[in-house]
Amino acid sequence: MAKRDQLYVKPATREARADLLVSLEDEGFGYDDSWDRESVLESGLPVVVRAEERTIGRMGNVTVAACAATAKVILTDTEFYEVLSEIRLP
Repeated sequence: MAKRDQLYVKPATREARADLLVSLEDEGFGYDDSWDRESVLESGLPVVVRAEERTIGRMGNVTVAACAATAKVILTDTEFYEVLSEIRLP
């Protein structure tokens, strides 16, 4: 997979979503100015991971999520863990 600065992740369950957030927090990621942890956790929309900024957010609405799904750029949590090494700091 080509390296991208912004990744979209759609965990399969709420538990997987919580695990993803903990993993990112453990890697030193924080939440962007638009969304806090609770809103990212409770939303059904894909998580947005910005590698360069080291921030976590979520997609803003279902239209954006639908476009991303159509473009096939949304990763499952399993796919995301496979590319996590690409966004870790050296």
